Amino acid sequence: MNFLERSNLLVSGYLLVFGGLFFILIIFPLIIISDYFLIFYCFLLQVFLFYCLFLRVENILFIISFFSILFLAFYFPVSGIFLQLNFNYKNLLYAVGLRSLTLLAVLFWTFLRIKNKKFLYFLPFFLIAISFLRSSDKFSALIYFVNSFGVLFLCLIFFHYFLKCKSNISYMNDSLRKLFLYCLILVAIISFLYGIFFYKLSSIFRPDLALALKLKGEPWPEGNIFPSWYSVLFDYAIPRFFGTFPDAIKAGWFYSVLLIITFFSNIKPFGFKLFLIFFLFFCLLATLSKGALAFLLMFSFIYFILNFRIIKSFSSLLILVFLLFIIIILLALKFPGSNIVHLMGLYYGFKTILNANFLNFLFGYSLGYGGNLQAIYSKAELWLQTGSESGVGVLLVKMGFLGFLCYLYFFYSICKKAFLKQNYIILSMLIPLFVLSYLQEDLINSSLWSLFLFFFLYFKFKKVTFLYENNNCF
Repeated sequence: MNFLERSNLLVSGYLLVFGGLFFILIIFPLIIISDYFLIFYCFLLQVFLFYCLFLRVENILFIISFFSILFLAFYFPVSGIFLQLNFNYKNLLYAVGLRSLTLLAVLFWTFLRIKNKKFLYFLPFFLIAISFLRSSDKFSALIYFVNSFGVLFLCLIFFHYFLKCKSNISYMNDSLRKLFLYCLILVAIISFLYGIFFYKLSSIFRPDLALALKLKGEPWPEGNIFPSWYSVLFDYAIPRFFGTFPDAIKAGWFYSVLLIITFFSNIKPFGFKLFLIFFLFFCLLATLSKGALAFLLMFSFIYFILNFRIIKSFSSLLILVFLLFIIIILLALKFPGSNIVHLMGLYYGFKTILNANFLNFLFGYSLGYGGNLQAIYSKAELWLQTGSESGVGVLLVKMGFLGFLCYLYFFYSICKKAFLKQNYIILSMLIPLFVLSYLQEDLINSSLWSLFLFFFLYFKFKKVTFLYENNNCF
Protein backbone atom coordinates (compact mmCIF):
# COMPACT_ATOMS: atom_id res chain seq x y z
CA MET A 1 0.00 0.00 0.00
CA ASN A 2 1.59 3.32 -1.05
CA PHE A 3 1.67 6.54 0.92
CA LEU A 4 -1.29 8.06 -0.94
CA GLU A 5 -3.49 5.07 -0.22
CA ARG A 6 -2.55 5.14 3.46
CA SER A 7 -3.27 8.87 3.59
CA ASN A 8 -6.67 8.39 1.98
CA LEU A 9 -7.54 5.71 4.53
CA LEU A 10 -6.59 8.00 7.40
CA VAL A 11 -8.54 10.92 5.94
CA SER A 12 -11.56 8.60 5.48
CA GLY A 13 -11.24 7.61 9.12
CA TYR A 14 -11.23 11.23 10.27
CA LEU A 15 -14.25 12.03 8.14
CA LEU A 16 -16.13 9.07 9.56
CA VAL A 17 -15.29 10.06 13.12
CA PHE A 18 -16.33 13.68 12.73
CA GLY A 19 -19.38 12.65 10.70
CA GLY A 20 -20.39 10.34 13.52
CA LEU A 21 -19.91 13.06 16.12
CA PHE A 22 -22.04 15.40 14.01
CA PHE A 23 -24.81 12.83 13.93
CA ILE A 24 -24.58 12.17 17.67
CA LEU A 25 -24.26 15.75 18.90
CA ILE A 26 -26.48 17.55 16.39
CA ILE A 27 -29.10 15.25 14.83
CA PHE A 28 -29.95 13.33 18.00
CA PRO A 29 -30.81 16.35 20.19
CA LEU A 30 -32.65 18.01 17.32
CA ILE A 31 -34.98 14.99 17.23
CA ILE A 32 -35.95 15.88 20.80
CA ILE A 33 -36.97 19.36 19.67
CA SER A 34 -38.86 18.52 16.49
CA ASP A 35 -40.46 15.48 14.85
CA TYR A 36 -39.22 16.68 11.44
CA PHE A 37 -35.70 15.60 12.29
CA LEU A 38 -36.91 11.99 12.43
CA ILE A 39 -37.36 12.27 8.66
CA PHE A 40 -33.86 13.70 8.33
CA TYR A 41 -32.53 10.82 10.43
CA CYS A 42 -34.18 8.25 8.13
CA PHE A 43 -32.57 9.96 5.13
CA LEU A 44 -29.11 9.87 6.77
CA LEU A 45 -29.54 6.20 7.67
CA GLN A 46 -30.33 5.32 4.06
CA VAL A 47 -27.27 7.27 2.89
CA PHE A 48 -25.08 5.42 5.38
CA LEU A 49 -26.46 2.02 4.35
CA PHE A 50 -25.73 2.89 0.72
CA TYR A 51 -22.21 3.95 1.70
CA CYS A 52 -21.79 0.57 3.42
CA LEU A 53 -22.07 -1.14 0.03
CA PHE A 54 -18.59 0.18 -0.78
CA LEU A 55 -16.97 -0.87 2.49
CA ARG A 56 -15.75 -4.24 3.63
CA VAL A 57 -17.95 -6.08 6.10
CA GLU A 58 -15.52 -5.92 9.00
CA ASN A 59 -15.04 -2.17 8.50
CA ILE A 60 -18.79 -1.50 8.51
CA LEU A 61 -19.12 -3.33 11.82
CA PHE A 62 -16.08 -1.56 13.26
CA ILE A 63 -17.49 1.86 12.35
CA ILE A 64 -21.01 1.25 13.63
CA SER A 65 -19.75 -0.21 16.92
CA PHE A 66 -17.52 2.84 17.37
CA PHE A 67 -20.41 5.24 16.67
CA SER A 68 -22.63 3.35 19.08
CA ILE A 69 -20.02 3.70 21.84
CA LEU A 70 -19.76 7.45 21.19
CA PHE A 71 -23.53 7.74 21.42
CA LEU A 72 -23.57 5.81 24.69
CA ALA A 73 -20.90 8.10 26.11
CA PHE A 74 -22.52 11.44 25.29
CA TYR A 75 -26.27 11.17 24.80
CA PHE A 76 -27.10 11.60 28.49
CA PRO A 77 -25.59 15.10 29.05
CA VAL A 78 -26.50 16.26 25.52
CA SER A 79 -30.15 15.28 25.97
CA GLY A 80 -30.24 17.12 29.30
CA ILE A 81 -29.18 20.36 27.58
CA PHE A 82 -31.75 20.15 24.79
CA LEU A 83 -34.60 19.07 27.05
CA GLN A 84 -34.40 22.52 28.63
CA LEU A 85 -35.42 23.95 25.25
CA ASN A 86 -38.33 21.56 24.78
CA PHE A 87 -39.63 19.19 27.44
CA ASN A 88 -40.45 16.55 24.84
CA TYR A 89 -39.76 13.43 26.88
CA LYS A 90 -41.60 11.20 24.42
CA ASN A 91 -39.21 12.17 21.64
CA LEU A 92 -36.31 11.61 24.03
CA LEU A 93 -37.32 7.95 24.32
CA TYR A 94 -37.59 7.69 20.53
CA ALA A 95 -34.26 9.42 19.94
CA VAL A 96 -32.38 7.06 22.25
CA GLY A 97 -34.14 4.10 20.67
CA LEU A 98 -32.86 5.26 17.28
CA ARG A 99 -29.32 4.44 18.39
CA SER A 100 -30.29 0.81 18.92
CA LEU A 101 -32.35 0.81 15.74
CA THR A 102 -29.41 2.20 13.73
CA LEU A 103 -27.08 -0.43 15.17
CA LEU A 104 -29.57 -3.22 14.46
CA ALA A 105 -30.28 -1.98 10.91
CA VAL A 106 -26.58 -1.79 9.98
CA LEU A 107 -25.84 -5.17 11.54
CA PHE A 108 -28.73 -6.81 9.70
CA TRP A 109 -27.82 -5.09 6.42
CA THR A 110 -24.28 -6.37 6.84
CA PHE A 111 -25.55 -9.84 7.75
CA LEU A 112 -27.40 -10.00 4.42
CA ARG A 113 -24.13 -9.32 2.61
CA ILE A 114 -22.10 -12.23 3.98
CA LYS A 115 -21.85 -15.32 1.83
CA ASN A 116 -22.48 -18.98 2.62
CA LYS A 117 -24.77 -18.35 5.57
CA LYS A 118 -25.43 -21.41 7.69
CA PHE A 119 -29.06 -22.40 8.32
CA LEU A 120 -28.34 -22.07 12.02
CA TYR A 121 -27.79 -18.32 11.58
CA PHE A 122 -31.50 -17.92 10.82
CA LEU A 123 -32.68 -19.92 13.84
CA PRO A 124 -32.47 -17.03 16.37
CA PHE A 125 -34.60 -14.83 14.11
CA PHE A 126 -37.14 -17.64 13.73
CA LEU A 127 -37.41 -17.96 17.52
CA ILE A 128 -37.54 -14.17 17.97
CA ALA A 129 -40.33 -13.95 15.36
CA ILE A 130 -42.39 -16.61 17.17
CA SER A 131 -41.86 -14.87 20.50
CA PHE A 132 -42.77 -11.50 19.00
CA LEU A 133 -45.98 -12.76 17.38
CA ARG A 134 -47.07 -14.32 20.67
CA SER A 135 -46.63 -11.01 22.54
CA SER A 136 -49.69 -9.11 23.69
CA ASP A 137 -47.49 -6.10 24.49
CA LYS A 138 -46.03 -5.51 21.01
CA PHE A 139 -44.31 -2.26 22.05
CA SER A 140 -42.26 -3.97 24.78
CA ALA A 141 -41.56 -6.84 22.39
CA LEU A 142 -40.24 -4.41 19.79
CA ILE A 143 -38.04 -2.70 22.40
CA TYR A 144 -36.48 -6.02 23.41
CA PHE A 145 -35.94 -7.03 19.80
CA VAL A 146 -34.23 -3.74 18.88
CA ASN A 147 -32.37 -3.10 22.12
CA SER A 148 -31.43 -6.64 23.14
CA PHE A 149 -31.98 -9.89 21.29
CA GLY A 150 -31.64 -8.67 17.70
CA VAL A 151 -28.23 -7.08 18.32
CA LEU A 152 -27.11 -9.83 20.70
CA PHE A 153 -27.66 -12.69 18.26
CA LEU A 154 -26.34 -10.76 15.26
CA CYS A 155 -23.11 -10.08 17.14
CA LEU A 156 -22.81 -13.77 18.07
CA ILE A 157 -23.43 -14.72 14.44
CA PHE A 158 -20.67 -12.39 13.27
CA PHE A 159 -18.28 -13.73 15.90
CA HIS A 160 -19.02 -17.27 14.75
CA TYR A 161 -18.75 -16.35 11.07
CA PHE A 162 -15.45 -14.51 11.30
CA LEU A 163 -13.83 -17.23 13.40
CA LYS A 164 -14.86 -20.02 11.03
CA CYS A 165 -13.74 -18.11 7.92
CA LYS A 166 -10.81 -19.99 6.37
CA SER A 167 -9.64 -17.49 3.79
CA ASN A 168 -6.95 -14.98 4.62
CA ILE A 169 -9.26 -11.99 4.66
CA SER A 170 -7.91 -8.47 4.80
CA TYR A 171 -7.53 -6.69 8.08
CA MET A 172 -8.45 -3.34 9.52
CA ASN A 173 -5.99 -0.61 8.64
CA ASP A 174 -3.73 0.05 11.61
CA SER A 175 -4.04 3.83 11.33
CA LEU A 176 -7.83 3.60 11.57
CA ARG A 177 -7.65 1.27 14.55
CA LYS A 178 -5.31 3.65 16.36
CA LEU A 179 -7.50 6.63 15.47
CA PHE A 180 -10.58 4.97 16.96
CA LEU A 181 -8.61 3.88 20.03
CA TYR A 182 -7.29 7.38 20.74
CA CYS A 183 -10.78 8.80 20.24
CA LEU A 184 -12.13 6.41 22.90
CA ILE A 185 -9.28 7.37 25.23
CA LEU A 186 -10.27 11.02 24.70
CA VAL A 187 -13.87 10.05 25.51
CA ALA A 188 -12.65 8.47 28.75
CA ILE A 189 -10.77 11.64 29.73
CA ILE A 190 -13.72 13.93 28.90
CA SER A 191 -16.05 11.63 30.84
CA PHE A 192 -13.67 11.71 33.81
CA LEU A 193 -13.49 15.52 33.86
CA TYR A 194 -17.26 15.78 33.51
CA GLY A 195 -17.71 13.32 36.39
CA ILE A 196 -15.35 15.28 38.66
CA PHE A 197 -17.47 18.42 38.27
CA PHE A 198 -20.78 16.55 37.87
CA TYR A 199 -22.78 18.31 40.57
CA LYS A 200 -21.44 21.75 39.63
CA LEU A 201 -22.39 21.14 35.98
CA SER A 202 -25.78 19.61 36.75
CA SER A 203 -27.57 22.95 36.33
CA ILE A 204 -26.24 23.12 32.75
CA PHE A 205 -26.52 19.51 31.60
CA ARG A 206 -29.64 18.74 33.68
CA PRO A 207 -29.25 15.01 34.38
CA ASP A 208 -32.55 15.16 36.28
CA LEU A 209 -34.34 15.82 32.97
CA ALA A 210 -32.39 13.12 31.11
CA LEU A 211 -33.43 10.61 33.78
CA ALA A 212 -36.87 10.64 32.15
CA LEU A 213 -35.37 7.79 30.11
CA LYS A 214 -35.47 5.54 33.15
CA LEU A 215 -38.72 6.84 34.64
CA LYS A 216 -41.35 6.25 31.94
CA GLY A 217 -41.06 9.78 30.60
CA GLU A 218 -41.03 11.61 33.94
CA PRO A 219 -37.97 13.64 35.07
CA TRP A 220 -36.35 12.98 38.44
CA PRO A 221 -37.00 15.73 41.04
CA GLU A 222 -34.19 18.29 40.81
CA GLY A 223 -31.70 18.13 43.67
CA ASN A 224 -32.53 14.52 44.64
CA ILE A 225 -29.96 11.75 44.30
CA PHE A 226 -30.96 9.01 41.88
CA PRO A 227 -30.63 5.51 43.49
CA SER A 228 -28.16 4.21 40.88
CA TRP A 229 -25.81 7.15 41.58
CA TYR A 230 -24.61 5.51 44.78
CA SER A 231 -24.01 2.00 46.09
CA VAL A 232 -24.46 0.62 49.59
CA LEU A 233 -21.29 -1.03 50.91
CA PHE A 234 -21.05 -2.15 54.54
CA ASP A 235 -24.07 0.00 55.45
CA TYR A 236 -22.54 3.11 53.87
CA ALA A 237 -23.93 4.91 50.81
CA ILE A 238 -20.92 5.52 48.55
CA PRO A 239 -21.25 7.76 45.47
CA ARG A 240 -20.58 5.99 42.16
CA PHE A 241 -18.63 7.54 39.30
CA PHE A 242 -20.32 7.40 35.90
CA GLY A 243 -19.04 10.49 34.08
CA THR A 244 -21.02 11.29 30.94
CA PHE A 245 -22.57 7.82 30.79
CA PRO A 246 -26.22 7.20 31.72
CA ASP A 247 -25.27 4.99 34.66
CA ALA A 248 -22.26 3.55 36.49
CA ILE A 249 -22.74 0.04 35.08
CA LYS A 250 -22.23 1.13 31.48
CA ALA A 251 -19.38 3.42 32.50
CA GLY A 252 -17.70 0.53 34.30
CA TRP A 253 -17.92 -1.76 31.30
CA PHE A 254 -16.58 0.98 29.02
CA TYR A 255 -13.53 1.55 31.22
CA SER A 256 -12.96 -2.18 31.70
CA VAL A 257 -13.03 -2.96 27.95
CA LEU A 258 -10.94 0.10 27.07
CA LEU A 259 -8.36 -0.82 29.71
CA ILE A 260 -7.83 -4.25 28.13
CA ILE A 261 -7.61 -2.78 24.62
CA THR A 262 -5.08 -0.20 25.85
CA PHE A 263 -3.00 -2.87 27.59
CA PHE A 264 -2.62 -4.93 24.41
CA SER A 265 -2.13 -1.95 22.07
CA ASN A 266 1.17 -0.51 20.88
CA ILE A 267 0.93 2.91 22.53
CA LYS A 268 4.05 5.04 22.77
CA PRO A 269 5.77 6.25 24.84
CA PHE A 270 5.47 3.42 27.33
CA GLY A 271 5.13 5.85 30.24
CA PHE A 272 1.97 7.30 28.66
CA LYS A 273 0.55 3.83 28.17
CA LEU A 274 1.25 2.98 31.80
CA PHE A 275 -0.47 6.19 32.90
CA LEU A 276 -3.54 5.34 30.79
CA ILE A 277 -3.76 1.85 32.30
CA PHE A 278 -3.71 3.19 35.87
CA PHE A 279 -6.09 6.01 34.95
CA LEU A 280 -8.64 3.64 33.39
CA PHE A 281 -8.33 1.21 36.28
CA PHE A 282 -8.96 4.02 38.76
CA CYS A 283 -12.06 5.10 36.83
CA LEU A 284 -13.27 1.50 36.77
CA LEU A 285 -12.91 1.17 40.53
CA ALA A 286 -14.71 4.49 41.05
CA THR A 287 -17.78 3.21 39.17
CA LEU A 288 -18.21 0.45 41.79
CA SER A 289 -19.39 -1.76 38.94
CA LYS A 290 -18.99 -5.26 40.31
CA GLY A 291 -19.78 -6.91 36.97
CA ALA A 292 -17.21 -4.87 35.03
CA LEU A 293 -14.53 -5.47 37.67
CA ALA A 294 -15.34 -9.19 37.73
CA PHE A 295 -15.02 -9.21 33.92
CA LEU A 296 -11.55 -7.66 34.12
CA LEU A 297 -10.38 -10.11 36.80
CA MET A 298 -11.79 -13.13 34.98
CA PHE A 299 -10.32 -11.96 31.67
CA SER A 300 -6.86 -11.60 33.26
CA PHE A 301 -7.06 -15.01 34.90
CA ILE A 302 -8.30 -16.85 31.81
CA TYR A 303 -5.81 -15.15 29.49
CA PHE A 304 -2.97 -16.07 31.86
CA ILE A 305 -3.80 -19.77 32.00
CA LEU A 306 -4.42 -19.94 28.24
CA ASN A 307 -1.36 -17.97 27.19
CA PHE A 308 0.94 -20.04 29.39
CA ARG A 309 -0.69 -23.30 28.25
CA ILE A 310 -1.81 -24.28 31.75
CA ILE A 311 -4.99 -25.59 30.13
CA LYS A 312 -4.33 -27.57 26.95
CA SER A 313 -7.72 -29.06 26.06
CA PHE A 314 -11.10 -27.52 25.40
CA SER A 315 -12.84 -29.98 27.73
CA SER A 316 -10.64 -28.76 30.59
CA LEU A 317 -11.61 -25.21 29.71
CA LEU A 318 -15.31 -26.14 29.94
CA ILE A 319 -14.71 -27.49 33.45
CA LEU A 320 -13.02 -24.19 34.33
CA VAL A 321 -16.03 -22.24 33.02
CA PHE A 322 -18.34 -24.33 35.21
CA LEU A 323 -16.11 -23.72 38.25
CA LEU A 324 -16.05 -19.98 37.56
CA PHE A 325 -19.83 -19.98 37.41
CA ILE A 326 -20.04 -21.75 40.78
CA ILE A 327 -17.53 -19.32 42.31
CA ILE A 328 -19.47 -16.29 41.04
CA ILE A 329 -22.72 -17.66 42.49
CA LEU A 330 -21.08 -18.39 45.86
CA LEU A 331 -19.53 -14.92 46.01
CA ALA A 332 -22.91 -13.36 45.22
CA LEU A 333 -24.42 -15.35 48.11
CA LYS A 334 -21.53 -14.48 50.43
CA PHE A 335 -21.83 -10.74 49.73
CA PRO A 336 -25.54 -10.34 48.98
CA GLY A 337 -26.37 -6.60 48.96
CA SER A 338 -27.58 -5.65 45.48
CA ASN A 339 -26.37 -9.05 44.20
CA ILE A 340 -29.43 -10.73 45.65
CA VAL A 341 -31.76 -9.30 42.98
CA HIS A 342 -29.55 -10.78 40.24
CA LEU A 343 -29.64 -14.19 41.91
CA MET A 344 -33.41 -13.94 42.36
CA GLY A 345 -33.80 -12.98 38.68
CA LEU A 346 -31.83 -16.05 37.63
CA TYR A 347 -33.71 -18.30 40.05
CA TYR A 348 -37.15 -17.07 38.99
CA GLY A 349 -36.15 -17.25 35.33
CA PHE A 350 -35.46 -20.98 35.59
CA LYS A 351 -38.40 -21.56 37.95
CA THR A 352 -40.86 -19.76 35.66
CA ILE A 353 -39.83 -21.64 32.53
CA LEU A 354 -39.68 -25.04 34.27
CA ASN A 355 -43.23 -24.56 35.62
CA ALA A 356 -44.57 -23.42 32.24
CA ASN A 357 -46.77 -25.41 29.88
CA PHE A 358 -45.08 -27.20 26.97
CA LEU A 359 -45.49 -24.36 24.46
CA ASN A 360 -44.17 -21.69 26.84
CA PHE A 361 -41.35 -24.01 27.90
CA LEU A 362 -40.16 -24.32 24.29
CA PHE A 363 -40.73 -20.76 23.00
CA GLY A 364 -41.03 -18.66 26.15
CA TYR A 365 -43.85 -16.48 27.40
CA SER A 366 -43.29 -13.95 24.56
CA LEU A 367 -40.82 -11.20 23.78
CA GLY A 368 -42.97 -8.53 25.43
CA TYR A 369 -43.31 -10.32 28.76
CA GLY A 370 -41.30 -8.92 31.68
CA GLY A 371 -37.73 -7.67 31.95
CA ASN A 372 -36.22 -4.35 33.03
CA LEU A 373 -36.95 -2.58 29.75
CA GLN A 374 -40.66 -3.39 30.00
CA ALA A 375 -40.63 -1.97 33.53
CA ILE A 376 -39.21 1.30 32.10
CA TYR A 377 -41.30 1.72 28.98
CA SER A 378 -44.63 0.17 29.94
CA LYS A 379 -46.69 -0.95 32.91
CA ALA A 380 -44.96 -4.09 34.12
CA GLU A 381 -46.86 -6.05 36.73
CA LEU A 382 -44.04 -8.48 37.35
CA TRP A 383 -40.34 -7.85 37.77
CA LEU A 384 -38.00 -10.48 39.23
CA GLN A 385 -40.58 -13.20 38.56
CA THR A 386 -39.91 -12.70 34.85
CA GLY A 387 -36.13 -13.13 35.16
CA SER A 388 -35.33 -9.40 35.34
CA GLU A 389 -31.78 -8.45 36.44
CA SER A 390 -30.44 -11.70 34.92
CA GLY A 391 -29.60 -11.83 31.22
CA VAL A 392 -30.12 -15.58 31.00
CA GLY A 393 -33.21 -15.33 33.21
CA VAL A 394 -34.82 -12.85 30.80
CA LEU A 395 -33.75 -14.95 27.81
CA LEU A 396 -35.36 -18.07 29.28
CA VAL A 397 -38.65 -16.37 30.10
CA LYS A 398 -38.95 -14.53 26.79
CA MET A 399 -37.54 -17.07 24.29
CA GLY A 400 -37.91 -20.34 26.18
CA PHE A 401 -35.67 -23.36 26.35
CA LEU A 402 -35.02 -23.33 22.59
CA GLY A 403 -33.81 -19.73 22.76
CA PHE A 404 -31.54 -20.65 25.67
CA LEU A 405 -30.13 -23.65 23.74
CA CYS A 406 -29.46 -21.38 20.76
CA TYR A 407 -27.60 -18.98 23.05
CA LEU A 408 -25.59 -21.84 24.56
CA TYR A 409 -24.70 -23.26 21.15
CA PHE A 410 -23.33 -19.99 19.78
CA PHE A 411 -21.16 -19.36 22.83
CA TYR A 412 -19.93 -22.97 22.87
CA SER A 413 -19.13 -23.00 19.16
CA ILE A 414 -17.48 -19.55 19.16
CA CYS A 415 -15.33 -20.37 22.19
CA LYS A 416 -14.27 -23.68 20.69
CA LYS A 417 -13.23 -22.03 17.41
CA ALA A 418 -11.36 -19.30 19.28
CA PHE A 419 -9.58 -21.94 21.38
CA LEU A 420 -8.56 -24.04 18.37
CA LYS A 421 -7.28 -20.94 16.53
CA GLN A 422 -5.54 -19.72 19.70
CA ASN A 423 -7.37 -16.39 19.70
CA TYR A 424 -6.84 -16.16 23.43
CA ILE A 425 -7.70 -12.47 23.85
CA ILE A 426 -11.09 -12.98 22.23
CA LEU A 427 -11.69 -16.22 24.12
CA SER A 428 -10.78 -14.52 27.39
CA MET A 429 -13.45 -11.92 26.64
CA LEU A 430 -16.18 -14.40 25.71
CA ILE A 431 -15.99 -16.68 28.74
CA PRO A 432 -16.57 -13.93 31.37
CA LEU A 433 -19.40 -12.51 29.26
CA PHE A 434 -21.12 -15.88 29.21
CA VAL A 435 -20.67 -16.52 32.93
CA LEU A 436 -21.69 -13.02 34.03
CA SER A 437 -24.73 -12.95 31.72
CA TYR A 438 -26.42 -15.29 34.19
CA LEU A 439 -26.38 -12.50 36.78
CA GLN A 440 -26.57 -9.25 34.82
CA GLU A 441 -29.35 -8.26 32.44
CA ASP A 442 -27.21 -5.48 30.95
CA LEU A 443 -25.15 -8.20 29.25
CA ILE A 444 -27.94 -8.80 26.73
CA ASN A 445 -28.23 -5.04 26.08
CA SER A 446 -27.17 -3.57 22.72
CA SER A 447 -25.25 -0.76 24.45
CA LEU A 448 -22.75 -3.18 25.95
CA TRP A 449 -22.68 -5.45 22.90
CA SER A 450 -21.47 -2.54 20.78
CA LEU A 451 -18.46 -2.49 23.14
CA PHE A 452 -17.91 -6.23 22.76
CA LEU A 453 -18.26 -6.04 18.98
CA PHE A 454 -15.64 -3.28 18.88
CA PHE A 455 -13.36 -5.38 21.13
CA PHE A 456 -13.75 -8.46 18.92
CA LEU A 457 -13.05 -6.62 15.67
CA TYR A 458 -10.13 -4.72 17.16
CA PHE A 459 -8.29 -7.93 18.00
CA LYS A 460 -9.58 -10.18 15.22
CA PHE A 461 -8.62 -7.90 12.33
CA LYS A 462 -5.21 -6.35 12.40
CA LYS A 463 -4.24 -5.00 8.97
CA VAL A 464 -6.31 -4.43 5.77
CA THR A 465 -7.70 -2.58 2.87
CA PHE A 466 -10.61 -0.32 3.75
CA LEU A 467 -12.83 -0.61 0.68
CA TYR A 468 -14.87 -3.59 -0.39
CA GLU A 469 -13.13 -6.42 -2.23
CA ASN A 470 -14.41 -9.82 -3.26
CA ASN A 471 -13.01 -12.85 -1.47
CA ASN A 472 -14.15 -16.27 -0.34
CA CYS A 473 -15.78 -15.00 2.83
CA PHE A 474 -17.85 -12.01 1.77
